[in-house]
Amino acid sequence: MKQRFLYFFISLLFFGCEKYEDIVGYHEYIVKEGTHFSKGKTLDELTSSVLTYDVIFNETAIYSIGSVNQFDVNKLFGFSDCNNNHQVNSARFGWRWNNNQLEILSYTYVNGIRDFELLSVIELNKSYRFSIQLTESNYFFKIDDVLEATSFERGGACSKGFYYMLFPYFGGDIVAPHDISVFMKRIY
Repeated sequence: MKQRFLYFFISLLFFGCEKYEDIVGYHEYIVKEGTHFSKGKTLDELTSSVLTYDVIFNETAIYSIGSVNQFDVNKLFGFSDCNNNHQVNSARFGWRWNNNQLEILSYTYVNGIRDFELLSVIELNKSYRFSIQLTESNYFFKIDDVLEATSFERGGACSKGFYYMLFPYFGGDIVAPHDISVFMKRIY
């Protein structure tokens, strides 16, 4: 019996498929069909001036809404700012499936004004390092240590204090058309 178990275990090593959730440190965030918010998020706060995650999107990021809502920006991760609600002051990475590609965007609120900008197009099933740096007056967005955007000014009357973390969210108006998984590993 022990020998059979050993053969079974060895066959798993050679023939088993590696899953992202098996990669050390990655956490799967799932936005279930018909919802906006991801499952698997944890309550956390930003305690440094840089927030960095390694991120992997798979085929579940592909979707077709069939309306102008295809251009809505889904949220990946980020933080609230200036001791405010995230729809007043915040910085996040956004994403959307558009033109048969995965677009990555900056997504900010500054003094209640929302802004977003296309930063890059990335591949599915590949790990990328996403980073948002917070300075006294700006947000700096980097992907794989390449500075993608620097033009986002923080709110002028920012009071320092609590910065709560924001995790994967699907939509604007439309809920997730199917289960969507994003795999993230916190770096710092």
